[in-house]
Amino acid sequence: MRKSIFMLPVLLLLSGSLGAKVKISNHTSFETRHFVFDRNQHPINHSETFETEFDIEYKNNNWQFSVKPRFAVDAVNIDRLRYIPNEAVIHFGDNWGFIEAGLLIHKWGNSPLYNPLDVLNRHDLEFNFFEAPALSELSLHLRKFFGERTFFDFVIEPLFIKTPLPELNTRFNIQGRAGFIPFSLDDQISALGNSKEVSIGVSLKQEFDPLNLTLYYFHGPDKTPGFQLTIDNTGALRLTPFYYVIDMLGSSIAANLGQWHLNLDVAAKITKSNGPFAHVVAYEDGFALPKSYLQYVPSFDRTFTGLMGNTDLTIMGAYYGDTEGASLKNFRPFQNDLFASIRADFNDTHQNTLNLGLTKDLSNTELAIMAEWQMRLYRELKIAAGGIYVHQAQNLNTPISFFDNNSQVYTKISYSF
Repeated sequence: MRKSIFMLPVLLLLSGSLGAKVKISNHTSFETRHFVFDRNQHPINHSETFETEFDIEYKNNNWQFSVKPRFAVDAVNIDRLRYIPNEAVIHFGDNWGFIEAGLLIHKWGNSPLYNPLDVLNRHDLEFNFFEAPALSELSLHLRKFFGERTFFDFVIEPLFIKTPLPELNTRFNIQGRAGFIPFSLDDQISALGNSKEVSIGVSLKQEFDPLNLTLYYFHGPDKTPGFQLTIDNTGALRLTPFYYVIDMLGSSIAANLGQWHLNLDVAAKITKSNGPFAHVVAYEDGFALPKSYLQYVPSFDRTFTGLMGNTDLTIMGAYYGDTEGASLKNFRPFQNDLFASIRADFNDTHQNTLNLGLTKDLSNTELAIMAEWQMRLYRELKIAAGGIYVHQAQNLNTPISFFDNNSQVYTKISYSF
């Protein structure tokens, strides 16, 4: 990141002499977040997060260099310190397509809230477990155009990096019991399995009218680890993260029918090339490796404009399906859930917006309700307030119900230029 910033004066000098363009923007925010319940049972019950990100872009004919230096620090929890750029990319493009290399965040699939096709990037579960931001990966990305409506993409990620997991002193500490024996996450976050494999992704998109079809294939380590019960050198029972290889076959179908936008994302993830990773004690079915499974998400959205004056109202809905049931082995969100949301853009002087969302597990009592209000104070200075209410299901190993009650509220102030 430091080298990228030091290059900025050089780029500014070159831009004048070579006819290139340099664009710089920034987004800075401060957020305070508080967990509502069970505050006496946890050492960390809130966060005070300052975050700033620059977007620096240099263009010269067919060449482009962009970097997004990011710095985030939490005054309460030093483990949430972040300084890796969200992006640092060299891009060359022409009529045939483009090639780019560097730190990239890729986008596969279109599902809201949770996307089963999003397998190319890690997500920062330590920074924000419920709304984990995507992390950039060292990548080479090639896109080839075949006419105006056919696109072929090839992505290779030569370097494997482990996913940041919540620390032991947080509310998302992964711990439990195997019978009467307690276990907790391995302090060393040891990665087992064939995690050194190169990740390869291929996609082919064909645009029709009014339908778009994209096919996907991915081979490489799953960015979210499995968890195996092991014995550490002190004789304690530990939950050790391990990374396993998946082969994913997927598709995304998007259609625009008037004002309605419909989408279907499907991902079949095959795990048969791995060993079983047996637990050292009796737990669930004895093995930690997830079985091969299928995920599917049909969704829709529709925007109604000009309601009650200038208000625009967007409704969105989705169903999340998964062929495997909830367990620590299948530690994935939304396996039989409905999602619905409403967004109101009032289009007034202060750009007031209101977001309401709900997810409901159809198999049990698990429920999450989300709300956020945002307004502009002056130019690009904005404030927001919101929260997440969580109702857990008893004795259920899902990312929502596995932990203590994690309902939370937050306020945020931000400025962009």
